[in-house]
Amino acid sequence: MSDKPTVDQGDSRNPSGQSEKRAQRRRPVLKIVLDTNQLFTGSASDLLQLALRQVIEASRTHRDIEIEWHVPEVVRSEREYQMTDAAIELLPTITKLERLLGHNLGINTDILASRVRDAIERQVKELGLKILPLNEKDIDWQCVVRDAIFRKPPFEKGKTEKGFRDRLIAESFLQLVRSSPRTPSVCRVALVTNDGLLATTVEAETKTLENVRIVKSLEDLQDLINTLVSSATEEFVAAVRQPAMELFFKEGSKDGLYYTEKVREAIVGKFAASLAEKPANADLRENGTWYIGAPSFVEKHGQKITWKTTIRVEATAYKLEQRGQVFAPIGIPDLPISHFLSTSPSNLIIGRTPASPPLESGSGSFYQTLLGATSPEKIQIAKGHSAFHVTWTVTITSNRKLINGKVVDVEFAETTWG
Repeated sequence: MSDKPTVDQGDSRNPSGQSEKRAQRRRPVLKIVLDTNQLFTGSASDLLQLALRQVIEASRTHRDIEIEWHVPEVVRSEREYQMTDAAIELLPTITKLERLLGHNLGINTDILASRVRDAIERQVKELGLKILPLNEKDIDWQCVVRDAIFRKPPFEKGKTEKGFRDRLIAESFLQLVRSSPRTPSVCRVALVTNDGLLATTVEAETKTLENVRIVKSLEDLQDLINTLVSSATEEFVAAVRQPAMELFFKEGSKDGLYYTEKVREAIVGKFAASLAEKPANADLRENGTWYIGAPSFVEKHGQKITWKTTIRVEATAYKLEQRGQVFAPIGIPDLPISHFLSTSPSNLIIGRTPASPPLESGSGSFYQTLLGATSPEKIQIAKGHSAFHVTWTVTITSNRKLINGKVVDVEFAETTWG
């Protein structure tokens, strides 16, 4: 036997070697659990909203951290219900099409429900989502009943105990937390929800755990992911976030990058079509308030920090309807009202018609307008927003002062309608 030191070359049956496998297993894991409000799109065909899909797809490029995407079974089922409901709303249109074609397309509620389930399963596989089961035996049902009766979070105060599904989501998340390592450098578990009562419920159960995070938005989630894969610590990012926010925009001041770099003008000039985008059945869109979000951390290279700020432009969509009023003619009982109506009511040319005999009255004309002239009425049909991402950089000095701010890019994200 040789006295020379040996080097582990790995199992010859596996070229990658066991040491590489162990290194891969040592990668920290981030387990992300999605609430229903992060999935909802209002669409009958899409399981996830576009922005969330983009975050998931981008997360696959990270090599220093393993990211798992979990959807509680309760959330998946709720989304199936939403998508099926949206699909059923399309049935009247299909019925009209069948009458037009003179052909039965053979589409009914059962077929729609089946196709929705197929679409969900396909998208779950494509995105690599993990469906998080709920172990009902691990739930303290007596505690659930008491919380429902006394309206403890996530149950809402009021005459009803709304919040049962949220409680099941909380239980699913907590079961995952209990089955995961608790060392932050090994595993972190994050719940993405903007439901305040659900967040309160989970926070109360995990307040002593350092590896659990609750984030309210996709921007906050992206911020967490970028922090974990960069050289910056969560503490560092948290310390410079507020100064960064004020550097980009500070209420009452025109010194921020939002003004000096003319961000609004850039959005209006470059994305006029996006700001005019409206639902298919809408005639008019009116834009409202511009909301500037908190900056999301992107990366840190040396002294340069890159941030992304989301700007949302609130919008309302309307349908225009011509409204009018029909009045009976005075003193002409033998003639039908249709006799007095113009062939084009909106033109409003009602008065003395050529076919009508002349009448006299000491109190005025026996003819009066049959259709009241009004301007089109705006009927609100949807509210939504258009989102834009502004990427910008800043240099941090040795005493943590932020200088040399610069806008790098402005891009359109999406328009969504509720």
